[in-house]
Amino acid sequence: MQNLLWGQSLCLVSFAQGMILQLCSEHYGTNLPFFTVAIGYLLLLSLLIFQPVRENVSKQTFWCLQLCGILDACANALSTLSHRYTSAGSVALLTSLDSIFSLLLSFIFLKQSFSIQQTCSIIFIILQTFTYILLDVNTQTHLTVQNPVLGDLIALLAALIYSVSSVLYQKFAQRVKAYQFAPVMSVGAFLLSFVLSCSIEIKQIIKLKVVEVVCLVVYGVGTMGFYIIAIKLIQKSNAVYYNVQLLLTNVYSFVGAVVIFKSAFDVNMFLVVAMIIAGVVVYQFV
Repeated sequence: MQNLLWGQSLCLVSFAQGMILQLCSEHYGTNLPFFTVAIGYLLLLSLLIFQPVRENVSKQTFWCLQLCGILDACANALSTLSHRYTSAGSVALLTSLDSIFSLLLSFIFLKQSFSIQQTCSIIFIILQTFTYILLDVNTQTHLTVQNPVLGDLIALLAALIYSVSSVLYQKFAQRVKAYQFAPVMSVGAFLLSFVLSCSIEIKQIIKLKVVEVVCLVVYGVGTMGFYIIAIKLIQKSNAVYYNVQLLLTNVYSFVGAVVIFKSAFDVNMFLVVAMIIAGVVVYQFV
């Protein structure tokens, strides 16, 4: 039950971040994937000023965490970029495909076993997700959703990279405390994001309005909370459980897209989301 509460806390943070990104994209025309994630990593880096965060981290562990950070930065940037082309609900659903990817990677590299019921429930969830993709092409917000197919493909690539990083999280998370992992990991992630942001996005950054900066900083604060909770959950369970819990972000995102951004409500999409919830429940209690 404790893991379930950690998982739902993670979902709520992820949902809030998705809504902030879509707000920036649709109402302010802001989509700065590298700058956005750089803010989050910078805030995490600030935690390194506290000595307990830096203690007992070996050089080998440090460099392993940098690999995690770089992969994570790439996935976050792609996920943020996908909001330019498709809805927050679609991004949440598609990035949740990392569940099936992490299942396979955990089985291959971590020699982790799963029951037939768990495997079938995840496959069922993924099939429903692909159904959602097809429906999403024809059901979008009335605002500036530009290219749902391209947005879906970008989100799908982000899901693949997320799955690799989450399995690495599981492998290396036990070497440090939960409050150490994200700040140490953020060194490489911030440097990569900052360099790419300065190279690609500097002209747009200069033109940012105060309200846009506030939104991005709030997103960054959410990033801090997300990573600390995520590592805690992975330490208590595993990468697959973490990804399956995040699938319930889809529920919050679907409702938020309809209520907040006035997305067209489609009964078929609602039924697909309901079946995804059912799949998560089966996985949780088998």
